[in-house]
Formats: sequence, structure tokens, C-alpha cells
Amino acid sequence: MTLHKTITGSGPRLVLLHGFTQNAECWGPIVDDLARDFTVVSVDAPGHGDSFHDAADLWEAGRLVGEAGGAGHYVGYSMGGRMALHLTAQMPELVKSLTLIGVTAGLDTDDERSTRRRDDASLAAKIDEIGLEAFLEWWIALPLFDGVSAEQACLAQRLENRADGLRASLLACGTGRQEPLWPLLHRLRVPVHVVVGERDTKFAAIGQRLVESFGPSASMTTIRDAGHAAHLQMPSEFTADLRSFIDSIGADDVAAT
Repeated sequence: MTLHKTITGSGPRLVLLHGFTQNAECWGPIVDDLARDFTVVSVDAPGHGDSFHDAADLWEAGRLVGEAGGAGHYVGYSMGGRMALHLTAQMPELVKSLTLIGVTAGLDTDDERSTRRRDDASLAAKIDEIGLEAFLEWWIALPLFDGVSAEQACLAQRLENRADGLRASLLACGTGRQEPLWPLLHRLRVPVHVVVGERDTKFAAIGQRLVESFGPSASMTTIRDAGHAAHLQMPSEFTADLRSFIDSIGADDVAAT
């Protein structure tokens, strides 16, 4: 069973990978904008939307999103970006370029990862304790997403997810379960573009480390007046920046399947 995806537009293929608790419908106006120039493939990650493979870890998730997306330019937000990193590490031939929004390559120490796993287990239990709708309302109200409007948060679309799918995904693909990929990044010979929000100071620092770790193939943009979900808060600025990046490396036509 492959992952569910939606396809729109024509031109070079652009594969969108969403964050935790989102699904393929949570890109706001970005899809319609990009579909003027690209074949946009928006994938439901494992455990989200109409996809299953709930317990897939990040390595398996990377393989699955690659099978669903095919060869193209990959754009990953938060959890989706970590899946895209794992795809690139396994099947770089599928990744013409990689755009990462609010993404880390992993926690550095065993203690950090152990603490994060305990935190993620508590979050997974919270889904059962308070129910899916209450959990999602609590999740999008976290300080990490400060400044994201109700429309940008796409609560109605998130409610199409399954509680058991989100719980399993969190336990399998949470940052605490991710082995640090930092030592591998300099070997990944694909063009990389890191996008961070100006107000997301934690991920701005991580983004700079990503650029330094990838080396000359990487670049970074900071979107003003935006936080962690910079692409949702400032969609026009994001799509203009993405087009500029892809134009700079050349967007060869890759037919969608």
C-alpha cells in the first residue's frame, strides 16, 4: 500500500511533505500558486491523512515518501523535512533539490534523545486522554506556532487525520527516535535550501548549522515577521523564494506519475 497523494498542475515535479498533525491539504494557497509552474505532488505522510504505514520509522518513511513522490524537487516542513532528509540519505537519485522549512538533522546526545522520547510518549498519551480535536486545538496553540492564524492552522483539514495514526507516527518518527544525521550531510550532493522564520530563533540557529554542515551546496533564507510555520504565515514570500532557488539550479521537467 503506497502513501496517499494529490497531484495538480504541470511542469517540473515538486513534492510537498507536511508537518506533524497536518496532511496533504494543509499547504494553504501554496499549492495553487506553485501549480502555475510545477506539477505539485502533495503527499500524506505515514500515519496522516489517507495514508497508513502508521508505525513506519523515519528511514521507512523516507523510502515511502520517495516511492509516492518520485523524482523531483522536495520541500519538507518540520517532520516532513526530516523524512525528506532520510529519503535523500537513502535515495539521492530521486531528489533534484531539497528545501527544508523548520527542520533539524537530529539531537546530538543520548540524554537529549531519551528526554525527547519521554516527552513524545506523554504527547501520544495526551491524544487518547483528551481526544483528537482537543489535542489539535492545544497543539496549534503552542508558542511554537504563535502568529499562525486559524485559517493558516487548517484545523478542519487536520481533523481528517486518525488519532491512532498520529499517535503511532509521533512514537516512531519523533525527534527523539531520530538518529542524528549531521555527520552524513556533507556527503549528500544535492542542492539544499533552508527556510526559517525570523521569529523562530531556535530553528534559525539550527538552519545555520544545516547550511554549514551541507557545505557549498546549501543556502538559507530568513522570512521576516514569521515563526516556525513561515511558509504558511508568508506564503507569497515563500513561493517567490522557492521559485528563485529552483530557477538558480535549473528545473528540469520530471513527469509526474
